[in-house]
Amino acid sequence: MTDTKGNDFEVYFLKRDLLMGIFESGFEKPSPIQAQCWPPLLSGLDCIGIAATGSGKTLGFLVPALLKLARLGPNPQSPASPAPRVLIVAPTRELAMQSDVVVREVGQ
Repeated sequence: MTDTKGNDFEVYFLKRDLLMGIFESGFEKPSPIQAQCWPPLLSGLDCIGIAATGSGKTLGFLVPALLKLARLGPNPQSPASPAPRVLIVAPTRELAMQSDVVVREVGQ
């Protein structure tokens, strides 16, 4: 596991709005799983992360997805009613709902 002591969210050059959502949701520093998976995900690579419950995996994969959506901007195909741009697949309804909550809180 990568040591994240001293790492801050700012190290990852996230957009200001995304950083504000992260901080307003109560997160202070990236967890080890986030610090380990964000560099490859933010550079467009795939990543498989395995960590304990409550370790920050959901935010670990959602932040790069939200950042990519922010970079893409509005959907040029249908600006009036945007079509889905990201598909998040979860193995259970509970995890799907958890992802939805995190997207709504952090991605405001």
